[in-house]
Amino acid sequence: MRRDLISAMVLASATAFAFQAQAQDQNQNQAQNQQASQCIEELRQLAQRMRDDGYWLAGYRGYGTTGMAPRPGGTTPAAPGAAPATPATPPTSPGTEPAAPEAGQAAREVGPWGDVRWVGRPQYQIGVLYEAAYVLAMNGDQQTCETMVEATRDRYESYVAELEELGVNPEEVANWRAAEIAASEPVTEMQGRFRIEDIIGADVRNAQDEGLGSIDDVVLNSSTGQVQYVVVDYGGFFGIGTDEAVVPWERLRAIPSRNAFVLPVDRATLEQAPQLPDNGLLDPQQTGSINTDEVDAYWEDATQQ
Repeated sequence: MRRDLISAMVLASATAFAFQAQAQDQNQNQAQNQQASQCIEELRQLAQRMRDDGYWLAGYRGYGTTGMAPRPGGTTPAAPGAAPATPATPPTSPGTEPAAPEAGQAAREVGPWGDVRWVGRPQYQIGVLYEAAYVLAMNGDQQTCETMVEATRDRYESYVAELEELGVNPEEVANWRAAEIAASEPVTEMQGRFRIEDIIGADVRNAQDEGLGSIDDVVLNSSTGQVQYVVVDYGGFFGIGTDEAVVPWERLRAIPSRNAFVLPVDRATLEQAPQLPDNGLLDPQQTGSINTDEVDAYWEDATQQ
């Protein structure tokens, strides 16, 4: 009888300890979730501010401003607030006209910000900080997350200050982008080649200048080595909180400055497109490969409507 009583007391104590530990874990998880929610809300507010400001982070994809590094052709980029640098032209014989720039070169060189290039794309720099803050938030590290949010905000404000010194305003950016979209060409007809770093992270907009998302990844054709599909993130910011749609490369158009792509569909069409990796997109007969028949058939129908 005494042994049974002792056993019952031990079992009761163990059960109580287990319930207490479980309650502590639940409280800790709730606290972490609350902290994550607070930091994610700060990120959401910052993302909305960047959208509202209208400076179009994805539009600034050049390199070379900080440190005044010489640009190809013997020119030096203008400092913020200074007049744009004049591109060097090759010497010509007396009585001859200077050689015309290559197609699309002028558009690539000059935007609303003049002949200025940035050391590191602002979208990339701000995006890295933004994503780091998100990772910290999801792990419940509120204090470090807030530090990263502040760093993200500081970098963005510094970038905006540089644009303001250059006299750039969002209306100019919107007008320039609309003109670029109107002049877009099918990627299969563009002269020259695309670099992967110019594709991944690029903005995707439609003909009405609505932001559809950004390119998160590319899929190569194993036989030709050419880009066959792009994975377009939509519904979030900097690739966070997004869904992924697979789009045939040939359906895209590129703007002359090549810092964004045009997909001539509305948002609903993109949102209903085959996803990655859900909705049976992965071909069960070829593990890890895209069901090309499904993707191609969808976009064939979508672009004919």
